[in-house]
Amino acid sequence: LSINLDMSQFNECIETRKYKEGVEKDFLDGINAHVRATPTFFINDKIIVGPKPIKTFTSVIDKELKS
Repeated sequence: LSINLDMSQFNECIETRKYKEGVEKDFLDGINAHVRATPTFFINDKIIVGPKPIKTFTSVIDKELKS
């Protein structure tokens, strides 16, 4: 299996920690938003955790649109 990854670019990114600050910010944002699992979805103040059928999303969205 090949994903055509540029290993030199990948290693440079890891070694220089190029995205460390952004990843840490995203991580802290998730903690502050009470994310405990992935995927987690936010629809207004409603939180949907885990993979769910499309019916779950349409139901929540329809209720939110009516309120």
